[in-house]
Amino acid sequence: MQAFEITTQTSELLPLDREGRGEVKFVVTNRSGRRLRARVSVEPEGPEGIGLRWVTTDKSEHGFAPGGALVVTASAAVPAGTAPGDYSFRLVLTEIDGDEPAVSRGKPVALRYDKGARPLLLALAMGCALLAAASVFVYQFWLATPECEMPRAFYDHTQERCVCPPGTGESLLGEQRICLCALGSDYDPDTESCAPRSCEAGRAMFAEAAGACTCPPGTSEETVGGAAQCVCPVGQAFDESARACAERACDSPVNARYDERVGGCSCPAGTTEQVESDPESDTERAVCRCPAGQDFLVAEQRCGALPNLVLGAPHAYPPLRDGRQFTIELNIENQGEFAAGPFVLEVELSGAGLKTTLRQEYAGLQPGEAHIYESEPLRVGSSQPLQVKATVLPQGYEELPSDDNSVSQEFGINLRDPEERSL
Repeated sequence: MQAFEITTQTSELLPLDREGRGEVKFVVTNRSGRRLRARVSVEPEGPEGIGLRWVTTDKSEHGFAPGGALVVTASAAVPAGTAPGDYSFRLVLTEIDGDEPAVSRGKPVALRYDKGARPLLLALAMGCALLAAASVFVYQFWLATPECEMPRAFYDHTQERCVCPPGTGESLLGEQRICLCALGSDYDPDTESCAPRSCEAGRAMFAEAAGACTCPPGTSEETVGGAAQCVCPVGQAFDESARACAERACDSPVNARYDERVGGCSCPAGTTEQVESDPESDTERAVCRCPAGQDFLVAEQRCGALPNLVLGAPHAYPPLRDGRQFTIELNIENQGEFAAGPFVLEVELSGAGLKTTLRQEYAGLQPGEAHIYESEPLRVGSSQPLQVKATVLPQGYEELPSDDNSVSQEFGINLRDPEERSL
């Protein structure tokens, strides 16, 4: 099997203009399955072969990725004084790398040159040409099967159009539309049909458009049990009938996720499986637990440090008289060793004719990081002391917030005096 497949849309006879010029386009596809670099050239065909100067190509040397395609244009220019006759040539690609460079040849392309013939012979030739043209016209329009521009396609008289052979489908390869083989098969130019082609990685299938074996969408190639395998992300399993990944739930342990790499449910990284009593059913259950001082973030499927947040005493500004607006500021600082996960700050205000709860969400705080919370403008009906209760509630953890992992402090503020005082 040749490393390069060479096809052309031109018929076997290349038409020339009055100046003896013409051109033909070839589609060159790398079918070797590896990256190659090749030299592009033409060679004579038959004893009357064309001198290499007659035909030139717009490409001389080119690199090809596996399955890569290239369009090569060959231009013919018959020199003046050349004897009339039929000539033919082939497009040739010669591998540059390797000790024994392989050569790939396309099908011969012929051209007919009759300029410069003697008048009598020319008249005779023209008469024969007209007769031949009439025959060709009758043949093409009443008897012949129309040619298809798309490589590998054939004309279907029943549908009265060009169609792809069985086992192939119309696709775009580079800038050329072509009939490509279905997944799992590759085109064999010798038999002009698709042949099965296997892949080393499990679940992978050969794709002619890519010129290589590819994993199904949503999967990635990894080594499982010492062999290459296309596997789904954690939490999903491969559906052979749909050739796609689908969600796979785990009943036990709690918080476990299905992993094709181990062939079952396993605890997420950073957790360990523990057996605990189930308070709802009064039975034991297996649970994936985080180390001490951390809790499981369900949405992110990982362990996170419990917040160690400290609230600074709030103050109101500016000092006011009855009926004026004011704003409350409150300092929050993470004094823990780990980054704090997401949390909500709730500020309950009561007194001075005001009763409301303010709420602010935070994505988290890094160790040593502080944030100043500033409320929206508030209005009170008197200047009596204001009671403030600030609570930090961790969010996204498996367990509900409790006294152990929440922070709550109460303060009193004299609205006429900006100095804070803690209850």
